[in-house]
Amino acid sequence: MKGISLFLAAGMAAIVGAAVNEPGREHIMERLYKHLGERRSAGRKLVVGGTNADPTRFPYYAILDVETPAGFFFCGAVLVNDDILLTTAECTTGFTSIFAAVNFTVEAETPTGFEYFREVTNVFVHPEFNATNNRNDLAVLKLELPVNQVAPISIRAQRVGNGVEVTAVGFGELAANTNNFPDILQEVEIVTIPTQDCNARYAGTGVTVLNQRQVCALAPGRDTCNGDAGGPVVMKGATVADDQLVFLTSFGIGCADENRPGIYVRLHHFAQFVDDALCDFSDFRPIFCPSLAPSSSPTITGMPTSPTSSPAPSDSPAPSMSPTRRRTRFCFSGENIVETEQGPMQMDQLKIGDRVLAAGDNYEAVYSFGHYHESMEGEFLQLFTDSTKSPLEMTEDHMVFVQGDRAIPASAVNAGDKLVLANGELTTVNDVKSVVREGAYAPFTKSGTITVNGVKASSFVAFQGEEYMKIAGIETPFSYQWLAHSFESFHRFMSGLGMGSESYNEEGVSNWVYLPLKATQWLLSQNALVIALLMVPWATILFSMFAMEQYPRTMLLLGAFAFVYNRMTVRVNKIKQM
Repeated sequence: MKGISLFLAAGMAAIVGAAVNEPGREHIMERLYKHLGERRSAGRKLVVGGTNADPTRFPYYAILDVETPAGFFFCGAVLVNDDILLTTAECTTGFTSIFAAVNFTVEAETPTGFEYFREVTNVFVHPEFNATNNRNDLAVLKLELPVNQVAPISIRAQRVGNGVEVTAVGFGELAANTNNFPDILQEVEIVTIPTQDCNARYAGTGVTVLNQRQVCALAPGRDTCNGDAGGPVVMKGATVADDQLVFLTSFGIGCADENRPGIYVRLHHFAQFVDDALCDFSDFRPIFCPSLAPSSSPTITGMPTSPTSSPAPSDSPAPSMSPTRRRTRFCFSGENIVETEQGPMQMDQLKIGDRVLAAGDNYEAVYSFGHYHESMEGEFLQLFTDSTKSPLEMTEDHMVFVQGDRAIPASAVNAGDKLVLANGELTTVNDVKSVVREGAYAPFTKSGTITVNGVKASSFVAFQGEEYMKIAGIETPFSYQWLAHSFESFHRFMSGLGMGSESYNEEGVSNWVYLPLKATQWLLSQNALVIALLMVPWATILFSMFAMEQYPRTMLLLGAFAFVYNRMTVRVNKIKQM
């Protein structure tokens, strides 16, 4: 299986006598070349179908020497900031220490003098990484010292489509499980293929590729292989400075098998995670990071409302918000059209209190926005169908209803799938594209549904790229549509009483939504035992909130009965004690 290769360490190697370009790095250089020497004993051959890279062409490439209690293995990585590397989460499995060599392009018995040796001091694995299926296979590595002599590569913000040639870089094997590795950094051109095609090729293996988080690529006789995991896949420019990082090598079955394409991490999907890591952990924070000083206005209040809405009516526009690079993961774009009782309206013109078509012929009031930000940049999927004039534009985690009236994340929608229209009929998806827009909006209705561009959509998002919550890979009976709708019960109840005061943080997320959102993300990042233990009280609260909203009279009667029964029990006990 494509990925890391483990080598058992045996004995001590002699100290490498070559000079290192920076003093104080000798111990890192010594261990790395000791391990490389042990790996070389297996023999040498080139990456599958690759060619020797120009030693000056990929200076941002780094090799990782990962030591574990069982031995050591090598992975690739890529420099994206002066003191930050990206690699796959799989490459950090069980590590006790990680050493890196940046600008590592020639594997000789001694250093060339152009490498930069660093120790990794902190590892930040994506909180939703799943080691079973390699989803969210991404980790950020913090270096002890910056590499100021090498320009980091920029990450492409836009999604890469199908049929695009990209270049993978690494020191991987010629064929799976041969332990034959090259002397010189290899580059190989591969071509992206549709997700449906990839999943069809992997049918029966248990491997399923997610359209937005992963991508498959292949070419006749060419592929990445063992030892390439974590390495960069780039769109080459005219010069090194023009290169764009698009993927990381993740995994696959075999090497250069046309029926088993290589599977890669789509980095554009993880822009928020990477940006947060750069801003929170790098000693050389990019210019797009927010100021470290406390914000003078931590919340955004005064959301636009219609004259009949609650809270207090206001026709003033939403407060202006400065443009930001931080990306939204859930919302509709402002370009979408919704049907209101007054007629069609563009999404970015909606206000609290506007009555919108939820589904069928049922109009419901917008009682809140889960997210409202006029200038936040986001990448939206465009779902083109046979019967709608304009594509539905929504972020990949936002849910849309498909055949069977099931709410699934947009990232799970592929060409050929059938979406539910407002009247309940079905329409076929004929293409899925992506577009970057400014502005993000998530109007909430009582039913948790809203018709957008003629298609029945959810007000909510899903996590894990799935319709149902999973624990340790096992599907629970809780759909994300039900979970989110139940979480909102108290908010809807308070809004109905005119007590649902609306406020939004600096990222435009409703303060009613922020805590449940973070709590869910935290819960899903825990191990299976913790999740299972916390699910009991969590589910009890959700069922209670759901029942209170759906059956208020029954719940009030039950509450009254419980109160009377309790008082009578107390009184009887007092009489017995007399």
